[in-house]
Amino acid sequence: MYNSAQDEQFLVRKLTAGGISGAEFCCVLLLDTDEEEMRRKIAEMKKKAEMFDNVRFAAGYSLVRPGMDLREALAEADARMYQDKEDYYREHPEMKRRTP
Repeated sequence: MYNSAQDEQFLVRKLTAGGISGAEFCCVLLLDTDEEEMRRKIAEMKKKAEMFDNVRFAAGYSLVRPGMDLREALAEADARMYQDKEDYYREHPEMKRRTP
């Protein structure tokens, strides 16, 4: 999804990625990032995903604070991801999978 020189520089300088729990979850760590930049990066990734058919994702994030442990950070990111998913389906109810 990243195709410009600026995006490549961003990846080299600030991004570490790895899977945590299966194919549906990815953890991206951004160093020296504030909430505004995090929201902007998520919006950019979603905009780039729109170039492809059937590529959609929900995103959550956590800004780690002093004394915060990993479980707390993941729980915060997870809650934001589910809120993002809920907001998407509220805006696009036709995209929600129907279960019999």
